[in-house]
Amino acid sequence: MFEVLIAAFIVTTITTIILFLFFKNEVLWWEIALLLVASLLTGACFKWVATANLTKDYEYWGTRFERVEYYEDWDEWIEQTCSETCCCDAEGNNCQTTYYDCSYREYHSEYWVKVDHLGNRYNISEAEYIRLKRKMGNSSFKDMHRDYYTDDGDMYYTTWNRKMEDYECISTVHTYENKTQAVKNVFNFPEVDSIDVSEYKLFEYPEPSGRSRFYQRNLLGYKDTKAEHKLQILNGNLGNTKQLKVFILVWQNQPSMQTAALQEAYWKGGNKNEVIISMNIDDDHKPTWCKVFSWSEREDFKIHIRDYVMDQERLNMSSIVDYAHGELNKNFSRKEFSDFDYLEVKLQPNQLVLSFLVSIIINLIGAIIVIKNEARDGWNYKYNNTNAYRYTRKRKFRNIF
Repeated sequence: MFEVLIAAFIVTTITTIILFLFFKNEVLWWEIALLLVASLLTGACFKWVATANLTKDYEYWGTRFERVEYYEDWDEWIEQTCSETCCCDAEGNNCQTTYYDCSYREYHSEYWVKVDHLGNRYNISEAEYIRLKRKMGNSSFKDMHRDYYTDDGDMYYTTWNRKMEDYECISTVHTYENKTQAVKNVFNFPEVDSIDVSEYKLFEYPEPSGRSRFYQRNLLGYKDTKAEHKLQILNGNLGNTKQLKVFILVWQNQPSMQTAALQEAYWKGGNKNEVIISMNIDDDHKPTWCKVFSWSEREDFKIHIRDYVMDQERLNMSSIVDYAHGELNKNFSRKEFSDFDYLEVKLQPNQLVLSFLVSIIINLIGAIIVIKNEARDGWNYKYNNTNAYRYTRKRKFRNIF
């Protein structure tokens, strides 16, 4: 904050000196005060916006799919009376107001909605509705009892069939302030470049994708459909109760745990609600190392999950997910990033330059307003003969602009 305010103060000081050197008779002390306040407020606002941009981060929560709904199109007749006023002569007298019927038909198009078990609603496509309707194998009708005009639209819905094999997790994005990603000298995550990403086969963060737009892969580097489904259930069950998100990353024949350290640095420790279980297996699918990283307040679950993975002679991903589900349900504690409010976020060099330029522009505009200010002239010049020369000089200068 201070570097921006200092820059604004310096620019305003320089502007003040120029005004008093060349336009001394055009300046009052309160005009300079207003200019300084405007410059400082602009600098503070710029700092706030820039800091928010640097610290803005995203995390994903999981919820369970509950139902989909299809609303048919329908229309209604809107009763409405309009008025029109006419003044019949040039002077605006003899005005008359006429009322007339301007009722109209309002059309409402069809739409589709997905609902999670918390009642949150998300707009979806017709194709997604049909997919879930076929998958769940049920459909129900609901009369909306609309006061319609010619087209009576009703609603059809399909609910989760309570079969675990048809369980679906809905991943939704949420924003939060993450100062740790903007303050590099505190947590000392090493810089990860494209060479490291290629050499160590680091994973990119999986964004929600697919036809539903709410599906997010949670198991990376290892193909196990059953384990992936169980991981979706884990994130759906614990996503709302603990705001937890779990990823499992698997490498094969990466001998060094440096891979896990670089992955943690690449993802900046993960989001505040995440647990990332990273591991390596050999050609026989035996785990050779495992590291669990998270911002959680507790450390015990990391050790327990790591030991459970390393005790396996041959990787059994489904059992790992089952164990992690129970362990995290008992011991995971989400980190509140308000604990990092003490961190001071410094602006990037390009942001500082931009802040300096904005301050110059504000002072330039303010200086022109000070010089061309008409209201003050009425007190100092127009009614004061002793200042007639200065008034004339100022008017000539104003004409230049």
